[in-house]
Amino acid sequence: MFFDAKILYIAIVALWVSVFVIERLAELLQYGVASRPYPESLSEIQSPADHEKALAYLGERNRLGWMHESVNLVVFLSALSLGFFGNIADFAERLTSMPWLRATLFVAFLSGLKGLLDLPFAWISTFRIEARYGFNRTTPRTFFLDRVKGAILGLLLLAPILAFAIWVLETSGDRAWLTIWAGYTAFQFFLLFIAPIAILPLFLKLTPLPDGELKSAIEAYVAKQTFKLNGVWVCDASKRSTKTNAFFTGFGRFRRLVLFDTMIAKLDDPATTPERRKEIIAEIVAITAHEAGHFRLGHIWKGSLVSAVITAGVLFLAQRLLESPELYLAFGLFPPQPAYGLPLAVMLLGKLGFFGSFAANTFSRRNEYAADRFSVETYGDREALIRGLQVLYRENLAILVQHPFFTALFASHPPLLPRTDAIRSSKT
Repeated sequence: MFFDAKILYIAIVALWVSVFVIERLAELLQYGVASRPYPESLSEIQSPADHEKALAYLGERNRLGWMHESVNLVVFLSALSLGFFGNIADFAERLTSMPWLRATLFVAFLSGLKGLLDLPFAWISTFRIEARYGFNRTTPRTFFLDRVKGAILGLLLLAPILAFAIWVLETSGDRAWLTIWAGYTAFQFFLLFIAPIAILPLFLKLTPLPDGELKSAIEAYVAKQTFKLNGVWVCDASKRSTKTNAFFTGFGRFRRLVLFDTMIAKLDDPATTPERRKEIIAEIVAITAHEAGHFRLGHIWKGSLVSAVITAGVLFLAQRLLESPELYLAFGLFPPQPAYGLPLAVMLLGKLGFFGSFAANTFSRRNEYAADRFSVETYGDREALIRGLQVLYRENLAILVQHPFFTALFASHPPLLPRTDAIRSSKT
């Protein structure tokens, strides 16, 4: 290739450091904006006391995040400099002669070590910060079980993908990337269909929403939209957190609407007045209409298509990198073997894809505005949607104001204020 291993090594170091600096800069700018005097106009949405609590929550998460990402950066650069990736490859080679199994072990070892590195920070986040602000309900048993199940599931999904990819690389020519892309994309779409019934229940207990006003209101809305739905379900999110949310999952006859039990808890609260109960139902239906809008407007399929195109580009470039001895030398690997080069090339290109997050988030925020308009047009209650969003932001201790650079880099959803302004200007 046109560069040598030393230049590639320097470029890798520069890339990781650049991403770290840019992310920390965005967080500093966001904290600076949030720390400004609180506008009185926002007091109806979030009281000054709640804003101070949200600011303290943000500060603690930022400090832990800085420490976590600093450790990650130092460990990665140390591993790169000391030839750690080559040591892991040598260890995998001593265990098996099969290339696909070597690749699986290589990725599994690196992922396992990364998981161990992340574990204390996840523990502090869950049992210190989240607990301090009244969010955490996760028990240590659930905390560890989630990670064990996630690791096993990841390995079961990873092995066949890597086996297929390595086999194609060994038996095909210059267009191996295209065959790998076709197989991987088909596998991804398969997972989209089966995830609601085969994967999601491994982590969340799903029960049908009981008959009542809320279920009737949701079903009445869905019926008017001729929208296929395999029931409305409630997940036991309260086992882990008090935060609220709702989402659709799956496609076609596998599509489900899932509500966090924390979202509907106030319906059964004796302190909730009949008037407020009606408002809560309207808010949940309005948010349901927003989520339905993503499907009816083709956002899910368009997003999947864009993701597939990006994956094709990544695999094309990855195969080009695999043909370069410089890639292996930069990571301390020799002789070149696709079993190790493929995951490293994908990791490298994935980090480079950080700079595409600006475009991806712009695309996502545009879809959120469109889904909001869909909710207003089809359900017709803009105030219910606004109230529902305000509740989500307020109860989850979100910061209501955002720095533009932070929004561009991190925010897949629009900030609350411009979002509610857009909802108010939507036509019913």
